[in-house]
Amino acid sequence: NFCDELIKDIKQLEQTSAAIREKVGSEARVLVSFIPRLANIIDTSETEVVNVGAREAQNRFKFVFRLFIRAITPPAKPLVLFLDDLQWADQFSLEIIESLVTDTENKFFFFIGSYRDNEINEGHPVSNVLSNIESKQLSIRNIKVGNFSREETNAMISDLIQITPCLTQSLSSSIYRKTSGNALFVIQFLMTIYSEGLLYYSLESKEWRWDVSLIEAKNIPDSTIELMSRKILQLPKETQNALRLISCLGSCEHSLLSLITTEHDSSGRKTDSASDELQNITFEHSSLMKSLENAINEGLLDHTGTGYKFSHDLFQFAAYSLIPQSQRDRWHLWIGNQILRNGSISPGKALFLAVGQLNKATMLIKDTDQIVQLAKLNLQAGRKSLSLAAFEPASFYLKTGMGLLNEKCWVVQYEICLQLHEFYAEAQYCSGRFEEMNKILCKIFNAARSFDDKLRAYFTFIEALGAQGKLSEALEVGLYVLSQLGESISMTSNTNSILTEEVTKTGKMLEGKTDAEILALKEMDNFQKIAAMRFLVTLSAYAYFANQDLSALLSCRMIQMTLIYGVCKHSAIGFVAYGSLLSCAYNDISGGYRFGQLSITLLKKFKAAEHMARIIHISCSMINSYVEHHHASLQAIKEAHTTAMKCGDIQLAMGVATQYCVHSFQCGVNLSTVEKMLRECGQKMKENKQHFYVSYIMVYRQFVLNLIGHSDDPLQLTGEAMDQESVMKFAIENKRSSLIKTINEFRCLLAYIFGEYTLASQLIRESDDDNLLYRPAFSTCTTIFIEGLISSAIACKTNVIEWKKKAFVSIEKIRYVSQHAPSNYQHMLVLLQAESSVFLGDNVKAAERYDNAIRTAGEDGFIHNQAIAFERAGMFYLEQGNAAKASHYYGQAHDAYLKWGAKCKADHLRLRYPF
Repeated sequence: NFCDELIKDIKQLEQTSAAIREKVGSEARVLVSFIPRLANIIDTSETEVVNVGAREAQNRFKFVFRLFIRAITPPAKPLVLFLDDLQWADQFSLEIIESLVTDTENKFFFFIGSYRDNEINEGHPVSNVLSNIESKQLSIRNIKVGNFSREETNAMISDLIQITPCLTQSLSSSIYRKTSGNALFVIQFLMTIYSEGLLYYSLESKEWRWDVSLIEAKNIPDSTIELMSRKILQLPKETQNALRLISCLGSCEHSLLSLITTEHDSSGRKTDSASDELQNITFEHSSLMKSLENAINEGLLDHTGTGYKFSHDLFQFAAYSLIPQSQRDRWHLWIGNQILRNGSISPGKALFLAVGQLNKATMLIKDTDQIVQLAKLNLQAGRKSLSLAAFEPASFYLKTGMGLLNEKCWVVQYEICLQLHEFYAEAQYCSGRFEEMNKILCKIFNAARSFDDKLRAYFTFIEALGAQGKLSEALEVGLYVLSQLGESISMTSNTNSILTEEVTKTGKMLEGKTDAEILALKEMDNFQKIAAMRFLVTLSAYAYFANQDLSALLSCRMIQMTLIYGVCKHSAIGFVAYGSLLSCAYNDISGGYRFGQLSITLLKKFKAAEHMARIIHISCSMINSYVEHHHASLQAIKEAHTTAMKCGDIQLAMGVATQYCVHSFQCGVNLSTVEKMLRECGQKMKENKQHFYVSYIMVYRQFVLNLIGHSDDPLQLTGEAMDQESVMKFAIENKRSSLIKTINEFRCLLAYIFGEYTLASQLIRESDDDNLLYRPAFSTCTTIFIEGLISSAIACKTNVIEWKKKAFVSIEKIRYVSQHAPSNYQHMLVLLQAESSVFLGDNVKAAERYDNAIRTAGEDGFIHNQAIAFERAGMFYLEQGNAAKASHYYGQAHDAYLKWGAKCKADHLRLRYPF
């Protein structure tokens, strides 16, 4: 109806179409696959849906549908969505509702849902969703709708027959005693006594009349279904049969009814009729339409658009109860066969409708070929449901298909049996039923005829292990699969020598090859090698968190395979991973940047949009900041987050979101803005149950809150966002070394900023034990920079040679990276040189370098580092006894800290060094 209404208004249609294109972009085709009529509003003929896994497809739909609702709810036209019978909603539908209701970016959407509270208990999915919504501080207004009171019953009847309430008391009292105020009962009982003449309009007196004694004497069934059944049995036989037909279907589109009904041929005889078991009932099209119209007039059916459905589920139950128990399977069998016979008219809808009917009649299907055919149909329906991220229906179809085949299916119907088990296991993984998934996977591993036939099952198994956080197990299984595919990865205690050997080997294979030559390589066509590349891509992501040495080996193997067997879309991940290895672990900045750019070219060549977010994520964090201005990556990271969400890769999307927040902080974005971003990012992670990154977000946010002034002790990461002691204990107990390092690094930075150099130096030593191969480029350089500042500050105070040496090491490291990206690191280098000039006693050079560092940091947009440079210059002049200049630089530092948003630090500076 929404689509139909839009088409009537050309101006509104154009505005809505433009809004959807702007919000949803190329992923609009995902919506069209679910809502075909949207094709009349948005043209998706030139767009392709990115091929993603089933779990990612579900995540993608939730995100894209949320964007769609934002697009169609402008401020001038808010949307109210009402959904009835939530007690029957499946889990995914409830998750979509929760996603829409909790969308803080949509202020013009209002949701109303109704459900039968007698069918909802504490553990019901609806109860869980309501609890989730309330836990996010969103208000829910509960309205209890019970039976009518005696007064309300009277008011409704008075309104219906247009008589003042005082005159309808006798009628309404009688009806209330019969129905107890049940709304459906009241209406149906009114219609019954009207049809039987117990309530009538007198043309003589021109008023409504009734006989209370006759109404009181009328028996009313104990159950609503019996009452509805009686009503249906009073209708013409053709209407009764039409209602029986619709009750078997539940609801139906007009176009699908044409698959069941018959037409007259030229001789006037009907071309088809129902089976003898259905008592020669025939549904001729025009006659059926008249019968349905009659049912609509009786209030039993609703006709919206081109669809028919019962106006209440009790009407459907009543109509279905009129089909004898022994005949129901035959009705379903006949309907299913009719749809199959004419299914080419509407193949997409016909598949699900036919399978749904035939599955209810399996007891009547005895022929082996027909059973196998139904198993195939269930496989088709299951695969289609998986592609639409409908995991519960997919599980039902696939399990039904498996149940139709006998014990010999692995021999007689091997291909069908294998696929049913493969896709059923995948559906169970997507639904989080890992125990059931494992049972099915074991069957596949035992019964599959070849290792190639086990590959899909192994991929599901590895992804499921990753989803459960069992990364080491996932890697172990993955390495076994690779060995079976001829790509063994050797892992011994002497990992360093193996890694050095593999990096050297990869470098020699690439030696002399230009980008053009690599791009011109033949396309990989070996099935097993393509499969191995797919496994390598997934395993390299797990290994980044669990075993970075293995991650490096996997990236080298991807490059080696590409050079030997040809390029494929997965090669793009291989090159960006190899480029980050060169940049981070081997200081080959030029080589790393080259292969990072090459990966993007390969991405475009193969149109591998599913890899785009990950490639941008790796490039912007590990590679680009060694060459390009750090600010230049912000927009790309933002787009990568949206892309990851549109591809349904929630874990990657949350990682990219974290990166964007940290990146913004590093670029000197105002701290209040960064704090808001971190807070919202943390909320989204909790909404999407991505708890891995939440701990890091807590640390980043508390660090920012300390600088703003929202903590009792600016040196302790304890406050609104986290408790330092608790998070550190969690990190130690769970062996989260990277989290421990992050906490220590931010505490170290706070200690330096607030002038606690001794504490800062202790935290440096605690952070020194770092065996990570991969570290984000700008974060690595910032850590080196802060270590250099701390070493210089202590060297100035103590004149200890060890600290001077540490300072010079930092200077040389920053000097190297500043040669490649002066816009990011030149101001760091000059400030470190200014500090070294102080402890070397060259005051003239120090003064010159302080001014140079202040100017460069300002020009390059790093306000926070400029504030530090101002402060260090002020301290330098204070030590020289030049109060006027010290006051000037301290004043500039104070203003810069305030501009950055670090009010706590600005106050600290003002109190410690009055200026």
